[in-house]
Amino acid sequence: MKSGDLVWLIITMTVVAAVISSGCLSGGEGANEQRTASLIIDFIESGGSINPGNLTTWTKTGNAWSIATQSNGGHTVWVFYNVTAGSSVLSLLEECSTFGAFEVVTKNYVGMGTLVESIGGVHNEKPGRGWQYYVNGEYATRACDRHMMDNDDVVTWMFADMTDLPR
Repeated sequence: MKSGDLVWLIITMTVVAAVISSGCLSGGEGANEQRTASLIIDFIESGGSINPGNLTTWTKTGNAWSIATQSNGGHTVWVFYNVTAGSSVLSLLEECSTFGAFEVVTKNYVGMGTLVESIGGVHNEKPGRGWQYYVNGEYATRACDRHMMDNDDVVTWMFADMTDLPR
């Protein structure tokens, strides 16, 4: 091995070690921490695979979950309270899908992040209607796997026409 090659190898290994230790490859600062948050999934005019047309609420008290359903005038909404999950918006959605028993379909776009393509059997449509999310009432401007939450955040996913969403 030439001395110039050895120098580049050492530089490359140093940069990789710095990136790994800074957390950049694992999702950034706090990516592995746990958060407690609430999640709302609003199907707007679409169905949903669990109790369509109703408000269904899952509440965690201690280590136990309770579920309640009530009529909601044909509007499907799922609410999950006191969820402990990883620190990203995506990890919260995935945790809720586990005990809520619904499917979440995602697609990762290299360099951009993860896009949610389907929740509970309701798929994004082209053009214009799809899943968007808000954190504490503010429209999100980054991929859900890159948006880190704080404790007690409220994340709302809405299936809506992109032009109808308040921003």
